[in-house]
This record gives sequence, C-alpha cells and structure tokens, in this order.
Amino acid sequence: METSFMKKNCIAVDIGNTSLHFGRFEEDRLVQERKLAVGKLENFFSWWKQEFQEFLPQWIALASVNPKITENFISKITSLFQRASIFKVGEDHPVPIPMDVKAPKEVGVDRLVNGWWAQKKYGTPVLVVDFGTAITIDVVSPKGVYLGGIIAPGLRLSAKGLYEGTALLPEIQVVRKPCIIGKNTIEAMESGIFWGAVGMVEIWVQKVMAFQQWENCQIIATGGDAALIASECSSISQIDPFLTLEGIYQLGKLYFHSNSH
Repeated sequence: METSFMKKNCIAVDIGNTSLHFGRFEEDRLVQERKLAVGKLENFFSWWKQEFQEFLPQWIALASVNPKITENFISKITSLFQRASIFKVGEDHPVPIPMDVKAPKEVGVDRLVNGWWAQKKYGTPVLVVDFGTAITIDVVSPKGVYLGGIIAPGLRLSAKGLYEGTALLPEIQVVRKPCIIGKNTIEAMESGIFWGAVGMVEIWVQKVMAFQQWENCQIIATGGDAALIASECSSISQIDPFLTLEGIYQLGKLYFHSNSH
C-alpha cells in the first residue's frame, strides 16, 4: 500500500494581503486546501504539525504580495520541512509570461500567476477577475502576452472605507446578495457595495473587450468573493476558486523539474 511518503506530495501557498491560502497536491490533484487570516499564522502551523506529522513534501512553492508575512512563513516552513525544496514564485523564479506593461516589476506576482495559468488552462484571449482584498482584472492577449489590467477596492475595503471615512455609517461585512433597494442604512450600504462591484466588473469587461476589439474572450472569476459576486455577473464564463493555487503548483512543478535536469 502506498504511503504518504511514497506519493508525490507538493505544497502551494498563496500569501495575500489579508489571508494565506494553502493547497496540498498529489499527482496533479488538489487534495486539501485551507485558508486563514495572515494574523493567525501560528494557528496555521499548529494545525499543520497535527495534520501532517508523517507528511514529507517534495517541494513547496509560494507566491506572496505580503513581504512581512513571507519571511516569517519561510522560516517556519523551513524548520518543518528541512529536506523540501522551496520555490519563491516571482522572486527566485520568474513567471514565464511575456509582458507589455510600463512597469513590469510593479505587477503583483498573484496577477502574473493568474494570467499565466488561465491562458494555459482556458486559452486566449482571457480575462481573469480576482475578487479578493482588491478586485482585479488581468488581461492576456491572443498571443499569450500579459497586457496589464485594473485594480479597485474589494468588498471589505469598500465597507471599511465607508466606515472609516464617515461619522455615522457602521462597520459591516457583505456576506450575501442584498436586495437592490436598501430599507435601512446597513441594507443600503450592502446594496451599494455589492451591486456596485457587480456593475463595475460588467462595465470593465465591456470596456476592455471594446478597447481590444475582441468579439470572444474567456472570462474567469477567482478569489475569495468570486462565488458571491460572479454569479451575478453575466460576463463571467467560469468560476475557478483555486486558479491561483493551481498556477503556483504548476509553476513549482516546472521549477522542480528544471532543477532536476
């Protein structure tokens, strides 16, 4: 019987602004994933030690837009898995996608991973709408070139801005699809934030398609709020909640095989 040591287990980690997303892959399959707030990193490692006492990964690939968390994470993970190779996507190892942007070094590694893996998985041209702390759209041309995109506040940032920028509006979280017409202050805020995001994405997609003069395009939604918002966006063709994790894994596999030869 094959044990966990014999299987080709690998780990992909997406370190964002507010959350850490972990995925364990066996033979190209995502078999386990977990997400938690970056402020609860110690809880994450406690859980990891309990869950994987007999687990030894071949390699660990991580992509991060949060440098402070990254250094602590690498230190901890190195002590846990001393024999595993660690690949920092976008730093030690670039994302292999050509770019047509003004400042390539400013593009977030998560956005490049999304663009690279989306065009591999779904073809081109492709737009990736990532509903996270920020809502981003990343654009990949028919020739597989990353063209740039759009960045705007996500649901939580929008809610936080209303709360912190006003005297009387409360702090809220948008966790469900609200009625379009709010009957009180909280409902009105929920409607403005949620349907504002939906309308914003729909207009963005229309404008990008018109600007690029594309008649057809794959439009993929991912990120923590994708399931909540994307179902109301008629332009979205596919919801892929693990697109970024899969992309990090595929890049880790690419780096590992390159180093092995």
